[in-house]
Amino acid sequence: MAEETKHDLLIKRIQISIGILVGIVSLVLGLYNVKNTVFSKQGTGPGALSLVLHGAEGRPVPGARIELLNDRNVLVAASETDASGRYQRQGMEAGNYSLKVNKTGFEPEIVVVGVRPKDTTELTLVLRMAGGNPVQSALEEVGADWIKRWGATHGPGEAKPSDAPTPDNTP
Repeated sequence: MAEETKHDLLIKRIQISIGILVGIVSLVLGLYNVKNTVFSKQGTGPGALSLVLHGAEGRPVPGARIELLNDRNVLVAASETDASGRYQRQGMEAGNYSLKVNKTGFEPEIVVVGVRPKDTTELTLVLRMAGGNPVQSALEEVGADWIKRWGATHGPGEAKPSDAPTPDNTP
C-alpha cells in the first residue's frame, strides 16, 4: 500500500507540473495576442486602393465601370477608369473588398482585394476580350507570365530552357 501512495503522489505532482506549464504557456500566448492588439493600433488609419486596367494586348482600358463592395456586399463606391485605365480610391477602411469590373467588349471580372491601414493596395488587372476561347486565354496568360519571368532574369538572345511552358507542363 505504501507503493501505491508514492505512485499516487508522483502522478499528482506530474499533473500539477503539467497544469502549471500549460498555464504559463497560455499566459505567454495571451500576452502576445494582447501586445499585437494594443500595439497594432499604430497602423490604424485609412488605406487606399490603386488599380491599373489593361486589355490582353497591354493597352489601358479607359471608361471601365468599377464597383467597390465591402465585406457585407454593400456598394461603397462606383466610378470609371480614367483615360490611362487607372482607378484610385483614398480614405478606405481596412478590410476586404470585392472589386467588380465591367467594360463592353470584355469579360467582366470580380476580384477580392484586401486594404491595409495606412497603406496603398496596388493592383493591375488584365481584361479578356468577350467571346474568346477560355482555354486559349488561359494558355496565353501562362505563356505571357513565363515570358515576363524569363525576360526579367535573362538577356536577349539567350536560348529558352527546356522548362518553357507547353500544354503538357504548365508551371
